[in-house]
Amino acid sequence: MNHSKKSIAYITTGLLFIALAVTTAAAQENSPCDVYMEQAELKANLQYPDYFGAGEEYLLAADCYQREEEYQKAESAFKKAAQNFETAPDYLVPGGDLRQAAISYEKAGKAYESLDQTQDAINAYQLSIQRYRDSGHSEEAQRIQRIIDGLKEEVNGILPTEEVNYIAIIGLISLITLFLSLSLLILIAIANLSSSKEDKEGGEPKSLGEPKTTKKETKEPEKPEKKTKKKSPRQRAIEKLRKKYKP
Repeated sequence: MNHSKKSIAYITTGLLFIALAVTTAAAQENSPCDVYMEQAELKANLQYPDYFGAGEEYLLAADCYQREEEYQKAESAFKKAAQNFETAPDYLVPGGDLRQAAISYEKAGKAYESLDQTQDAINAYQLSIQRYRDSGHSEEAQRIQRIIDGLKEEVNGILPTEEVNYIAIIGLISLITLFLSLSLLILIAIANLSSSKEDKEGGEPKSLGEPKTTKKETKEPEKPEKKTKKKSPRQRAIEKLRKKYKP
């Protein structure tokens, strides 16, 4: 009988060692991301749940899964983080810790932003603003309001002021470049037209030292003088008589 009891004790001890070894090996195989998830589940399922602490662990797990490129697990972790952060203020406000409630809603908004759930993020941020104002932290409320304004601009398709200014500067530079390019092309075209017009009107270029041509004066040929024949003495005598007796 004693022998059988000892056998049972040995068997039980061996099984416990095996279970412990398996548990240890499984824990070692778990990634840090899974560890964060386990810790979050423990905090969320306590007798007095620590929803804020669970939300923090879920956020750590989500960031870890993103680094590991396990995006489906990261999305699940972000959803659980947002839910726990939204639940936490219900347990914080009765105790009077309004600032902690504001921080919790702010973290819920960030989790919703990571999920691209913009409207849910805006709703959480608005609750955060209310708690910040109630606790006397107006500067924090203004900071959250700027975040909301940025999200609303994205939803409505309105770019932030910095991006609008940048686009306006780029557009202005492009217009100036286009204007200068067109002006240069016009000047080149005018120069080409002027040179071609001068070539058409001028024909072949004239040399600078070329003398001017003048019309040659045409001289009429001189008529040869008629040679008079010498008169004989008899003829001269007859002419004298005629002149003398001529009436």
